[in-house]
Amino acid sequence: MRRIWVIAKRDYLAVVRTKGFLLSLIFTPILMAGLIFLPIGIQKLVNRKQELHLEIVDQTRMITPHLFRTLQQIVKRNRKVSYKLHINNKAPKSAQAFFKTYRPLLKKKRRFALVWFDKNILAPPTSAPKKKRPPLVQIRVKSKDFIKASMLKRTISAVIMRIRLLRLGAVAKEVMQIRRDSQSLVEISGVEGERLKVEAFLKSFMTGIIFIILLFMTIQLTGHNLVTSVIEEKSSRIMEVLLSSITPTQLMVGKVLGLGAAGLTMVSVFTCVGYIGSMNANIPIQLENLLMFVVYYILAFALYSFLLAGIGSICTTEKEAQQLMAPVMMTLILPAIVNMAITENPDGTLAIVLSMFPFTAPGAMLSRMGATSVPLLQVLLSIGLMLLASLMMMWISVQVFRIGVLMYGKRPSIKEIIRWVRAG
Repeated sequence: MRRIWVIAKRDYLAVVRTKGFLLSLIFTPILMAGLIFLPIGIQKLVNRKQELHLEIVDQTRMITPHLFRTLQQIVKRNRKVSYKLHINNKAPKSAQAFFKTYRPLLKKKRRFALVWFDKNILAPPTSAPKKKRPPLVQIRVKSKDFIKASMLKRTISAVIMRIRLLRLGAVAKEVMQIRRDSQSLVEISGVEGERLKVEAFLKSFMTGIIFIILLFMTIQLTGHNLVTSVIEEKSSRIMEVLLSSITPTQLMVGKVLGLGAAGLTMVSVFTCVGYIGSMNANIPIQLENLLMFVVYYILAFALYSFLLAGIGSICTTEKEAQQLMAPVMMTLILPAIVNMAITENPDGTLAIVLSMFPFTAPGAMLSRMGATSVPLLQVLLSIGLMLLASLMMMWISVQVFRIGVLMYGKRPSIKEIIRWVRAG
């Protein structure tokens, strides 16, 4: 056991003393914070208060007053935008002529939109016409701001619907009251009675994503160091000297423990920074989720590290190792690709299967735990399967490692690797 700790200490210090490791500890949290808060700052800068000018032709002369009052209510709720209506009573009689005449206002950005209300817009509804006709309300915008244009379209549609309902009399007022009341009659809550909000959904969605990102970063760095270390020691024949005094199992386990400790150091720093940031942002972190994060991280790191150690032992160059590491990394980020499906249906077949499969269990299970109450039996089964898979991967990697590190000149075939495992 002492020899394993000596190897682990040597590899741990070899990683943490490098400038790249120290720089990653400092700049990675800064970069992650920048990726989170920089878009928010840019969005605030872009979304400074804007005055949107609308050139309007209202042939009914009834829609504009209602539209003005509605837009004023929107301005009171959203102080980042205001509207100024330009009522045009001298425009041509057709929509096409109107848009052609006043198109320069859009090109010069003196107007946000040109709006045309046809005189028949408030007519009683009829059956669908046989021939397709131009829309009775047409909006032309120069800006590519789809959000503001869509909001304007929804507002105009709501105003027209309200006017048409009001023209029907008292029954229409009751219908409008029923529409308003119906929205407050229904409430959605979780198992414990808590109200479901968008923030809670985003929190559960990001739980698995953040874990996968941290796991991917640490395995990408420390796993690459592990593979590179094995290849370098193999190429320089240092491996033969080491194996003359220790067993292949001790050497491989020592390397995995040393680099695993380096990865755990990195994750601990990132977790502390994230915890401080979450406290300042008033985002509570549950202790049980943090505990499960640590458990799954250790198991996932052991599983992937033993796999990468076996890959490094059969490669002779870093280029070969990178080709074999690519599928491993793809397996690691698979839960991130389907994270939306897992969060939307955490008790579905896909979510359960991925949370039980050892290579995808960490991200999938943490995503499920953020979205729903996962049965304890499933959590224990997932952890047990990961532990069993890690032990099996360690045993398989040892059989490959003890022969692969002493082979030079060529990479063994799959049949040879299977034969080594069977011989072990």
